[in-house]
Amino acid sequence: MTDPSQVTPVGLSFTDTGRLVTAGNRLLRLISGPRAVFTRSLFDSGLIGSLVDAGLLIESEIVEVAGLDADLVVEHRQIPHLTYPHEWCDEMLRDAALLQLDLNLSLHRAGLVSGDAHPLNVVFDATRPVFVDLGSIEERAELETETEWHRMHQFDRSFRNPLRLMSAGHGRIARALLQDYERGIESSDVAALRARRLLPRIRSRLRRQLRTDDYVSSLQSARNELVALRFDASSDVDWPALTTEGLPQHLAQLRPGSVLVAAGGTSRGQAAVRAAIESGARVVAIETNEPQARALHQWARAQGSPLTVAITDLVSPSHDHSNRWFALLATRLRCDLVIAPGIVSPLIVDGCVDPAVVAERLAMVADAAVVFDSSDSTVVFALTTSLETEGFAVDALDSLWYIAHRTAS
Repeated sequence: MTDPSQVTPVGLSFTDTGRLVTAGNRLLRLISGPRAVFTRSLFDSGLIGSLVDAGLLIESEIVEVAGLDADLVVEHRQIPHLTYPHEWCDEMLRDAALLQLDLNLSLHRAGLVSGDAHPLNVVFDATRPVFVDLGSIEERAELETETEWHRMHQFDRSFRNPLRLMSAGHGRIARALLQDYERGIESSDVAALRARRLLPRIRSRLRRQLRTDDYVSSLQSARNELVALRFDASSDVDWPALTTEGLPQHLAQLRPGSVLVAAGGTSRGQAAVRAAIESGARVVAIETNEPQARALHQWARAQGSPLTVAITDLVSPSHDHSNRWFALLATRLRCDLVIAPGIVSPLIVDGCVDPAVVAERLAMVADAAVVFDSSDSTVVFALTTSLETEGFAVDALDSLWYIAHRTAS
């Protein structure tokens, strides 16, 4: 029997069609009343299984768990290293948007629809987006008079308008506005920021005017527009030119299960990402600029590599999103090993960031150890002293790389 004191509500789960909770290391959806009957019918019909097999929906199964106040309990596979929409590069947001449209095309064939187009209903499993809001699936019978998805306006605010801004070179602004949970990005925001680009706006309006009065065609029209969007050219990852000076050998000895690379837009950071992937670990890459994040995501997606990319900044107070709704970055991106390649000296020497701040931010995402490089002995001494304060013991791996092991608390 599950101890109710061990059940914790998930912050961003508001719906009365199935509240998410964690119980130990399990992610459970608690469903009651008529919604429980409806959800069970989705499983019995084979629809849930087909959506999972198609890669559209998170793996889910009905389970028997005693001690919970629910008529039906569904367990979802937990995805490690959760990222939020405002941390995605343009290609990731487009991948998530296309998933939403493809899901609704599949649901339509079964007489169903998704009743929520919010981007937080999509989670990236490495480079692959999956839909996680089982509770938003509903019958479409009562909406049969609609010729367009009844959540298309929400979809525009959550996906199409942000992507339009990103294609116009306003990615940083788009990600900032995506943090507006209720409104997202309105068409008026796009118009204000693209005031001098009248032709794209006119074309967009014409597409809407010429759209056929057919539900499927409206989804397909939106899909075609998003696929056609072009973003600024990515900086290709020139792997042969990148070097990590002994890091692959160190990773082979350390054998971490998960690695976070604070890449910071550096070529050494990208090389460390590849070394971590080749070590067999599941990898998170933290980037600070969109072209580098896009390049890594596109490469990993093409290779099928276990890489999750997030655009954020470990040492900036602007990126510390910590409230009861959003999980702390230190919780959701925490890894066995953190690698900080080529960023320590620039942060401390050029950026004048206090070594104690750098150490604290690296320590918060490191479960067991931090690896960093520096040829500046003063920087090494300052960071070593600060890491020791955070409960780490620092040793040299070679003449360039250092490792800080978390000591027993």
